[in-house]
Amino acid sequence: MFRNILVAVDGSPAAHNAVDIAGALASQYGARLNLLHVRRHAGDRPQEPRPHNSPPPSELVAPDGVIPFPGREIVAREAMYLQHRGLAAPNQYVESGDPASIILDFIKSRGIDLIVMGTRSRDRFDELLSDSLAYGVAKAAPCACLTVHDPSIVATSKDLGVICNGGSS
Repeated sequence: MFRNILVAVDGSPAAHNAVDIAGALASQYGARLNLLHVRRHAGDRPQEPRPHNSPPPSELVAPDGVIPFPGREIVAREAMYLQHRGLAAPNQYVESGDPASIILDFIKSRGIDLIVMGTRSRDRFDELLSDSLAYGVAKAAPCACLTVHDPSIVATSKDLGVICNGGSS
């Protein structure tokens, strides 16, 4: 059923839960698993306070515009988790730019047939109001989408939502 699965990861508990579920699906279907972390361009994020003698933010950004360690660390940690569970090593990617655009381009260019993403909201109406990344990607994706909630949220029948081919469930 699924041959090429993408998991968008950001280091959150919901994203880790998405990795767990995607790993199980990849194992069940013999699918290739891809982990993607998208960092906004340095100029797109609000300035954060920094210690007095630290380098300016532009010096902390690699030439390709990617923040050097956090994104790669997030992807590597999730890859190690999957390998410790006995699953094949996933492909690991860190990109920089607008997350929704990067994820949608990745889906189209790599033949992804399922994207799994964590969401912090339990309610699709809340996601719509908060303009969530998961909701926006699910609406525009040309593949099946599985949204996974933070495991600390009390489980109900709404905790997993499947949106296929841009439609709603």
